[in-house]
Amino acid sequence: MIDPDHTNTGDSLKYNEAGYLVAPKPGDSRWGQCSLVLALLFPFFALLNKWSWLPSAELLKSTRVFQILLKQGLLSDQQVKNAQFLLACLFVSIFCSVLPYFKRNINKYSMQHPPPRALKKLWPPQIRGTIAIGVLLFIVPVIAANFVEWGAPIDILAPKGAMFIALLLLSEGIYFAAEGSACGALYTYFYLKYWRLDD
Repeated sequence: MIDPDHTNTGDSLKYNEAGYLVAPKPGDSRWGQCSLVLALLFPFFALLNKWSWLPSAELLKSTRVFQILLKQGLLSDQQVKNAQFLLACLFVSIFCSVLPYFKRNINKYSMQHPPPRALKKLWPPQIRGTIAIGVLLFIVPVIAANFVEWGAPIDILAPKGAMFIALLLLSEGIYFAAEGSACGALYTYFYLKYWRLDD
């Protein structure tokens, strides 16, 4: 019987009201929530032109999508500096969320034989889905920028609102792909070290 208020059931897992497994995620921690907030705020601060103290953004300028955005005048040099600084903060926050995530969950299910069947069977599709969402979000602005370079109307990305959405998709894509990858790494550890013996 699934507990309607999402509490633990007999297999030590949590389910939502629809019976969908709520697998452990890095985003459940404080650092993970901080990463999500940074990803959401990324376009707001990236589009500012007031942070004169930031260093050069050579790393982002070496990527094709930002080369196109600069070449077409859709982002200024300062905005690319902002983006690189904020993406660095996002990566640090994501990294910091992964460490406590592993520490919290590494001993939670690994020693269970047999492992919780729902976690073993339902978690991988969730991992693949999260990574797929991240990749799709990330490639939409990349494709749009390439279309502009190939001759599509610059209005696709030129309005400020469109650039805001493009940057939001980039940051959210990174967030979801990173979260799915962290979940995948934990699942792989469980499976290779413990759970494959139960197949």
